[in-house]
Amino acid sequence: MPRATQDTKIKEPIKLRKKRLANDCYRLYLDYYNPKTQKHEYEYLPYTIKPVRIPTDRLDNQNAINAANAVKSERIGELFAMQAGLKRVKQSKILLIDWMLHCAEEAEKRANTINRSTWGNTIKLTAELVRQYDGEHTLLVDVDKRFVKGFVEFLRHGHTIERNHKQQLLAPGTAT
Repeated sequence: MPRATQDTKIKEPIKLRKKRLANDCYRLYLDYYNPKTQKHEYEYLPYTIKPVRIPTDRLDNQNAINAANAVKSERIGELFAMQAGLKRVKQSKILLIDWMLHCAEEAEKRANTINRSTWGNTIKLTAELVRQYDGEHTLLVDVDKRFVKGFVEFLRHGHTIERNHKQQLLAPGTAT
């Protein structure tokens, strides 16, 4: 008599887990082992599983699990790409200046008439300062802690900005 084959379970490098909260909900998170540090790392996701009290809760829970599984799949793809020596799977090619100007336009659309020019002008002025600091070719993905610290130091040294066709010194509190 032939031996029955067992289904082999594929070992996943990243596991979707849940943590019980005080309000009887569960918070979803990803658990994966980092071979470089030889420790488990956790990424908490913005999805919760609620106790089913009304019929729509079951659908909400399923949607949360599906979204968490999509994030998990994306992280697995990034992990395998990193192990294979490939560049980052998802890199944004958006220029920082373009993104800031887009945010200024969106702020002007959303704001009421009193705040419209204030928000838009503030973001546009900051974009101009970023252009003076690092040029126009900085990508949004290149903005990190080092970039921000350098930008703050740039502001602290009292650089000027052109306003109404005149060079004007930045206020001392601009960098704080």
